[in-house]
This record gives sequence, structure tokens and C-alpha cells, in this order.
Amino acid sequence: MVTHLPLHRGLAFITTVFTLVLLLPTTALASSELTVSVVDEDGDALAGADVTFLELNKEVTTDESGRLMLEDVFRGTHTVLIEVDDREPKWAEIDIGSETSQETQFVVPSTARQLTEPVSSEGVELRTTSASPLSNPVDYQPLQTLDKLELQKRSANSYGQMLDGSPGVAARSFGPAPSRPVIRGLGGERVLVLQNGERTGDVSSTAHDHHIAIDPLEAERVDIVRGPASLLYGSSALGGVVNIMDERIPREWGDGLFSEAALYGATGQTTGAAAASAGYGFESAAVRGRVSQRLAGDMQTPDGVMPDTSIQGTTADIGGSTRTANGLYGASLGFQNLTFGLPEAIDDPDESVELRSQRFFAQTHAERQLDGFFESMEWRILANHYGHDEIEIEPGPDGILEEELELGYDILAASTSLTLPHGEVGPVDRGALGVQLRARQLALSGDEILSPDSREGAAAIYIFEEIPVGQIVRLQFGIRPELHIIEPRANDSFDAPDERLHSPTLSGSMGIHLQPASNLEAGAQLARAHRAPIIEELYSDAAHLGTGQYEIGDPTLQNEIGHGVDAFIRFSTDILETEFSAFYNHITDFIFLEPTGEEDAASGYPIHQYQGADARLIGAESALKIRPWRDLELRSTVDVVRGQRLSPTVENLPAIPPLRGRFEGGWNAADYWAMTRVRSAASQSMTAPAETGTSGYALLDLEGGLRLHRSGAHHLSMRFANIFDTAYQDHLSRVRGLTAPMPGRALHATYRWTY
Repeated sequence: MVTHLPLHRGLAFITTVFTLVLLLPTTALASSELTVSVVDEDGDALAGADVTFLELNKEVTTDESGRLMLEDVFRGTHTVLIEVDDREPKWAEIDIGSETSQETQFVVPSTARQLTEPVSSEGVELRTTSASPLSNPVDYQPLQTLDKLELQKRSANSYGQMLDGSPGVAARSFGPAPSRPVIRGLGGERVLVLQNGERTGDVSSTAHDHHIAIDPLEAERVDIVRGPASLLYGSSALGGVVNIMDERIPREWGDGLFSEAALYGATGQTTGAAAASAGYGFESAAVRGRVSQRLAGDMQTPDGVMPDTSIQGTTADIGGSTRTANGLYGASLGFQNLTFGLPEAIDDPDESVELRSQRFFAQTHAERQLDGFFESMEWRILANHYGHDEIEIEPGPDGILEEELELGYDILAASTSLTLPHGEVGPVDRGALGVQLRARQLALSGDEILSPDSREGAAAIYIFEEIPVGQIVRLQFGIRPELHIIEPRANDSFDAPDERLHSPTLSGSMGIHLQPASNLEAGAQLARAHRAPIIEELYSDAAHLGTGQYEIGDPTLQNEIGHGVDAFIRFSTDILETEFSAFYNHITDFIFLEPTGEEDAASGYPIHQYQGADARLIGAESALKIRPWRDLELRSTVDVVRGQRLSPTVENLPAIPPLRGRFEGGWNAADYWAMTRVRSAASQSMTAPAETGTSGYALLDLEGGLRLHRSGAHHLSMRFANIFDTAYQDHLSRVRGLTAPMPGRALHATYRWTY
């Protein structure tokens, strides 16, 4: 069974975090004094240049002599952005060695800033997003990127909890561990969660008692694509994409040792988590290893402890890279063990349910510059062996606890993607050709096998092109044909259906990007996206212990086809940043699990039937940030979505989040921040016929932290959530039919050190 962490151990862990910050030696590790000068092409000093050091999260302005100085700059490679007036921004890298002082100079060209061209220099890209195969900052649909510091501020026991509250993003909840993102009211198989651009091979999307098999402390960056992304990723990206990126395979390094350590502690669920990584860089190669451990007790709510919500997990991996004059090649191996409880999955208080999972994975990544029509090549492979067992635990005749396997998954899965960007061709100034293949083998075991076993495969190609129209307008179009195959196979509970299902689909998109001024941009996209039914939706016929439902599939279900439009506008000044987006999505043959009103006699579970009907979703999101004075910052986000099935009658869809808002204000300086936040949600009365409504609520949080730069980079963050211990129900919670309270008052503390 999962180890339950006592309250005093969680408090001791948080105390340790602060003790380490106060007592960590500041002289044992090498650091340097760095002097930077910024000049133009004629060698004249440039005063007032803004120089941003990304790893230090620090921005410094040059003095009248065009110089600046930083103390205690830690060893390793630093990425630097230099901005001077309306000149083209310059990106560069600095390698800091063990010298006590170091000086460097940057030459900024006199080229004026271009409105629609990507900002890059010397091979350092502004960003590579998950919404485009091209390395440029042009967006055609809403995208949010969360960096490591922002992820640290949101530290929690699952990605659903961490990303909840981002514009358009809610969390499906069945306890803390299996919490998973929901984008614009769509979740499960319609939101694709990726690891470095490839599928993880787990089953987090298939049911709300399953988890994302990536530890939350691993993420270096998370991209959230709101809206259909089937053009790039195929089936299951109809609602959006969450791409979790890590540094298992080193991509940038300097000579010598580099390392990182992170600690996370929390009350409320009495959590202790730790992660450490270390690597060594040579001139043309690097190796890196990482290990993490997580322990969490049962979740505390305003109504008391919610049993069977504890977590215990370990993750470890090792990776290496080599770089040449025109390429980067790397690979990694890793595993994860995770065990967690499933709350109130069954009614008997003497019984409990645990989910025990293992994931082994191997990943490769190759980049190479090419000569010819294709400018470069990127090739990724991710292979997974994933399994989990859903275990029922109950007292035996002699009172000793006995375990019984109710449902077991064993999955072999692999996916690979090849992307070939190209340059100018006629009116097209950049584009890409992509090829993707994936395969999966599923084997089920236990007393309550849900469906037949299966072998599945998919193959696709896509073309993505961008066309500039003057200096202000850019157009984008793409197309993706794909073939998805499912071959059901017999197991202990099911005979093999005498059929192999072929699902050919076609995805496409057209987009426009407008940038009439450097601080104003807008984008819009028309997209056709798809999702092929999964094996559980087609053939399920069993009681599912984890969800407390008897689930029945329908082999006649058709592909979901979505036709949608979304648009956004962004505006920014020195004081104000704002974004507004809106969307409409019509989905043909939308698949949902509907209660029949009947009960299975053997298990006592309510019977739910998979069905298909046309549906539509419409909604909007807004984000606002105001900096009225120095480091004072005010921010807000609001989102709303409404979902309806359209046949045979118009009815509300289940599990649609209500109108929600986040409002915060405080100080956000270079070395510290302190914020007050209100999280609120309106009541949800627009419910499906058999769905329970939920009341509105408002929660108060406090947040603060420090950024220190001595002997490495130190980031300490604290979050005091739900200060008044308010009892509330989240409409996307699947525990006890929406009657279970959500987490109560909790203190979260995270410390991260990078060297």
C-alpha cells in the first residue's frame, strides 16, 4: 500500500527547505565577476542597452560608457538577449569558466527591427513552439508558454493541478495524482499530452482515474496550445496540446560540471519531493543523470481527510548528447514507478483501491543542418513500456488485508516524427514537410477486463507553409492525411471481433497573422481536426473499479470530425499587456459516456453507454497585465466555455467548466516577488440531464519568493493556498458525484538551485 506521510514529516520537510537556503555555503562553488560592453558596428559605445540574462532571470541596462557589471555569475552557458532602441534584437551565448573575472563585448548591428521576421541570431532561437514546426514567433492560434520559474511557482503533485487556471485550462480531478488538463471544455482523448513532442504511451486520457506518467519536477517548459492541433499531432489533438519539455537529452552545455537540485514540500497533503540532476560537458559531448522521489499523504479538505489519495513515486533517467559542426544527436533512458490511491471508487469503507504503475522509456533526438531544398532536419523517437494494475484491497476472513487484481494494463508503444523545414519557394518564404508514425500494443488482465486487447498503428504526413503578404500580413496553410488502424485481439474476457478497423482522416488549417505595429498582433485560424475512437469506446463491456461505473462501448462509433475557428489579439506597451481570444468548434459524431439510468446487478455500478452525437463548443478567454509603477503588477485572466450536444435534442454537455477568473496583484521585482491572488468560479447550472450542478466560490491565495545569484542561481517560492480553508466543489471533479470538497488550506514551498 501507499506510504502515508505524517503531518509532522511534511512540516519538517518545509523547514528543511528554508534551512538549506539560509545555510547553503556561498563560497564553495565557483562564480565570476562579469563585465559586459555593448557597441555598434563602428565600435561606439551604446548606452541604455537592455541586456537580459535568461538563466539568471535578470535584466541590466548599460551605463553611459556602454558597460555593465554583474557579480557572482555561476559557471556554465548563459543565454543573453541585447535590445537597443528600435534595432534588431541580438541573441548570444556566454561560457563562464572558473576565472574570478571575465569580460565580453557584444556588437549590435544597426539593422532596424522587422515586424514579421523571427528574432534570432547566432543560432539562438527566440522560441520553438508546439503550435508550429517552424522556429519563429508567429502565432496563428492562442499559445501559452510556462517557463521553469513559472512552473516552480505552481508546484503541485500533478500537471492538472499545476496548469489549472491558465487561460482556457481547467483540471479534471479524481484525487491529486490523476488530475489532468482540460482545454476549452475538452479533455480526455481530445487533449494530447506530449513529452518533448512525442506521445508518452500512458493511458491518462482514457479514464479519470489514470495519471500522466511524468513527474511534475521534471518539466523545463510547458507549451499549451489552445484549439485544434491535429495538423501537427494527429488524432487526440482535437481540443489542444500540452507539450511537456525536459532536459533529459542535453541541448546546451559548457565545459565542466553542471547540476541542479529541487525540493518541494506542502501541507494539506503533507508532501515531500526532491529531485537532483548532474552532468558533465566536454567540448563536443555531454552526459546527464537525474533522480527524483515523491511522497504525499492523504489530502486534507475543509471537511476532513479524504482517504485513499496518497502518492509514492520514483523517477530516474540518464542521457547524453554529442554535437558537431552542423548537428546535435542525443539519447536518454529512464523509468518511473508510481503508486497512488483512488478515493471513494467503491462504497465499502473497509475496501480501498490503489493504482500501481511502471513506465520504462527510451528517447532519441537528432538535429542536422542540410544543404539543399530542406534547410535542416529534426528526428525524434520515443519508445515506452507502460503498465499499471488497479488493485482492490479488503480484509480477508482472518482480518488480514488481501489484494486482488481487478484490471491491469500492459502497453508497448512507440512514436517517431521527422520534420524537414525548407526556405523560400515562390510566394512561400518558409515551410516544412513532416512524417509521423506510431504503434501500440495493448494487453489487459485481471478480473474486470474492460475490452479486447489490441494492436494499433497510425501513419501520417503533413505539409505546413507560410506566405508573407507585405510587412504586416502572413498567411499559413497546412494539410495532413492520416491512416489509423485498430486490430482487436482476444483475451481472457473477450473474443476477438472479426474485423480490423481502418480510419482514414484528413486534417487541415488556414491561418492569418497580422502585425501592424511592433506592439500589436492578431491571428486567426480555420481548422478541420479529427479523433479516431479508441478501443475502450468501441468494445468496453465491464465494470470499471477505478471509476465506479459499468461501461459499454459501441463498435459503430465514427471518427469525431471538428470544424472550428479561433482568433486572438495581443497588445502591449511598457505598462500594459493584454490578450483576448474567442473560438467556435462544431464536432460531428462527438463521443461521450452517458448514464443509462440502469444499474449492473453484479457490481452495483451505474451503467454508462458510449454514444455519438453532433456537438458545439463556444467560448472566450482574456488575459491582462498592468505595470502602473516600477515593480507593481496587476494581472487577471477570465475564461468561459459552453458546450452542447445537438442531436437528437439540444442539451448541455457534461463536465463543462463554469465561468472562471483569477485576479492578482503585488510586487514582481528582479530579485523577489509577492502576490495576492483571488481564484473564483461562477455556479454551473447549465448541466447535462443526469449531471449535478455546482455552486460558485472564491479562494484567496498568497504567493512570494526570492531569486538569489550567488554560487549558482537560487529560486525559492512559497504559496499559501485557500487561506480561509473555504469548502468548495469543482465542477470537473469526478469524486463522489461532485459532492466531495476540494483541497483546503495548504502551504507550498519549492526551492531550486542551478549551477
